[in-house]
Amino acid sequence: MKVDEKVTSNVYGSNLEQGLVYQDLKLHYFRVWNFPRKKNRGEKKIDTTLVMGMALDAVHRQAFKETSAFVLVSGDNNMIPAVIYAVQCGYTVHVWVWKDSLSGEYTRLAGKHLIKLTLLDEFLVALTMTNYSVPVGKLPFPPNAVVLLNPWHELPKVLSQLTSANMTFMQSLSDGGCPDIDIVVVPEKRVRNQDARLRSMLEDFEKKGLNVISFAEYFHSLHQLQLFVS
Repeated sequence: MKVDEKVTSNVYGSNLEQGLVYQDLKLHYFRVWNFPRKKNRGEKKIDTTLVMGMALDAVHRQAFKETSAFVLVSGDNNMIPAVIYAVQCGYTVHVWVWKDSLSGEYTRLAGKHLIKLTLLDEFLVALTMTNYSVPVGKLPFPPNAVVLLNPWHELPKVLSQLTSANMTFMQSLSDGGCPDIDIVVVPEKRVRNQDARLRSMLEDFEKKGLNVISFAEYFHSLHQLQLFVS
């Protein structure tokens, strides 16, 4: 899959390492700004770091005359100074936010066509991918299954990891090249926490140097891949 634009993803939060999301962020090469926070304490340091980082990015890109767009996933009005500064530097700013956490200031800026506002509520099912499976042919797959891309050069490593999983083989064709045989891995139903198991497998395969992605990513590449269930 080829992408012409360079995307830099920054995530700001507190105590992120205590949740499974932290593993996903590391796997997908996000820059993570993680701060310790005690119970009932505010997130002032997080907000300040985000505003500073966004403003510095705008300054840097303007100095080097780089075209760019900023996407802020937050409805907190503490971020307004950075948003306004990026707009003043001539950059397009997208704000993605849940409706119930939307500050009225963003609505006002969108009304003046200074920012592009998107409510994430409209994409809840697509974002969470809950309570449904992805059909390929006659077989349904959970969206958080793991796909090993053409792993046959490391087959012993693959098989050693799949003692509690089911495998399905798929043929994928991309960019007019030779077809690859990929492996879709789904843990058996007797595995109690399938989501945690799949995340663990994803991380283990990455560490072994295998080319691996989630089935959701694989499925949404259908505009470039032709899949054939074996």
